[in-house]
Amino acid sequence: MNKQLGNTARGLALAVAAFSAIAPVASRGAGSEGEQIAELKQKLDQSLKMIEALTERVQQLEAAHPASTPTVATTAAPADAQRMETVENKVAQMEVANAARGGDTSSLPMHGFADVGVANHNPWNPDLKGFYVGDLDFYLTPRLGARTKALFELNFETDTDGNIGVDLERAQIGYTFGDAATVWLGRFHTPFGYMNTALHHGSWIANALRRPAFLNFEDHDGILPVHTVGGWLTGAAHGDGGKLLYDVYMGNGQRISGGVIDMRNAGNDHGQQIAGGRLGYQWTAGAAEGLEFGVHGFSTAIDDDQVPEHNTRVRVVGGYGVYDTDRWEHIFEIYLFDNKDLSGNGGSHKSTAGFAQFAYRATFGVPYLRYERASLRQADQYFAQQTFGASYWRVAIGMRFDIDLTMRWRNMRSASSPSQTRRWRGARVVPLIGLALAGRAGAGELFVICNAAVALQPAEIRDTFVGEKGFVGAVKLAPADNSAAQAAFLERVLKVDAAKYAGIWTKKSFRDGDNPPPVKASDAEALAYVKQTQGGCSYVGTEPGPGVKVIARY
Repeated sequence: MNKQLGNTARGLALAVAAFSAIAPVASRGAGSEGEQIAELKQKLDQSLKMIEALTERVQQLEAAHPASTPTVATTAAPADAQRMETVENKVAQMEVANAARGGDTSSLPMHGFADVGVANHNPWNPDLKGFYVGDLDFYLTPRLGARTKALFELNFETDTDGNIGVDLERAQIGYTFGDAATVWLGRFHTPFGYMNTALHHGSWIANALRRPAFLNFEDHDGILPVHTVGGWLTGAAHGDGGKLLYDVYMGNGQRISGGVIDMRNAGNDHGQQIAGGRLGYQWTAGAAEGLEFGVHGFSTAIDDDQVPEHNTRVRVVGGYGVYDTDRWEHIFEIYLFDNKDLSGNGGSHKSTAGFAQFAYRATFGVPYLRYERASLRQADQYFAQQTFGASYWRVAIGMRFDIDLTMRWRNMRSASSPSQTRRWRGARVVPLIGLALAGRAGAGELFVICNAAVALQPAEIRDTFVGEKGFVGAVKLAPADNSAAQAAFLERVLKVDAAKYAGIWTKKSFRDGDNPPPVKASDAEALAYVKQTQGGCSYVGTEPGPGVKVIARY
């Protein structure tokens, strides 16, 4: 009977071990590779505990009847060990395979924004009110190679008559020479001021409900060429406590057609070009952290569809300033026009436009105030031929409420001059297709590690994981997050919470076409990824051992 009990106990132990190895395979379609590994580890731990309990019971039974134990013990132990070794090997193989996927560049990451709302006044059609559908904006950020990337933005929008139209807002392919220079070709947001490249279609990342009217998109009565089809060189020179930002671009000269600016996606037929640039400085440390100032300008020749045709040389210079911290967001921009009628009839004309916006990030929401004004000479054919080329002023007061991590509610009230009769009272709910991070920091040490070939400095860790630093020498950095230690890393190293970290990468993806680091499920996965990936960096909560370089210990 004791022999039967011993065999039964070992049979149960083997059955539990076998089930822990088979169950994750049966549920392979239900979760990600990382979730399967975590589940497999949990079941393995449960199996080991049960085996230990059963083994202890068997030993008690064998101790009571020593004559019957030798044969049973010597025959069952090797089978137990073999099955346990099989399960452990399977876990190791899955970890290695999942770690290797972090360097895969064949996927097509997709991000997006959408908004719906309700208002008592439609900003483009005064006869419409009530509920409305706004924009559905998707942008794709495929990584085409170690230094080649792309950004494609497709926007489904409602026109003034309530019809749905589709716009290819951005279509650009870029090559990164290093942290100091990236060149883009295609259709991009014209880099003037701050708002046009930092926020643009980003309903999720903007605090205000609407853009300043003079900075509206070309097909929504904007007076500036906010898109350019051409080439764009952009980059930054990093220094102690700040970085120098620059942009230089050239593209197809625009045309006014039907009262709106046409950016000439297919090329122009008059040989005229737009050329311009932007130069700024951003403080990244110290008392002035979050402050940025810059100047911008462009020159182009724009004709129209009138008979006889008007041809205007448009020259714009200006400046901008931003103060963006965890508590404040202040933005101002100024545009000075010096236009000349090249048709020989109108002479030269000077006009101005600008805005100042102040916002405070409180615990209950983000109240903001904006004042904007445009003084546009109507004798200037560049403004006279546009649907919305008139002078105006407007004050907007609003409040943004964060309902949860994926939904926001905004309300804005505005008053305007008689020439600007469009007033807006309403709200929008803006869902985000993006990141979800959670967790609390745990006790214990934290190790930031990199591939043995990466000469990263401890002071460069933060910039690496927020996308500000992409190279060490000629080596392309490839950071990866570790969900098992992420809460501790965000708290101790980056000093941000999960929502802030997700927001940083939402903006980075939208503005620069970069993707957030892949997420590993465990220390073992993160360690395997760093060992296998050239330029790989991550962090673990256990001593990493040989084969990687420890950059810092927290």
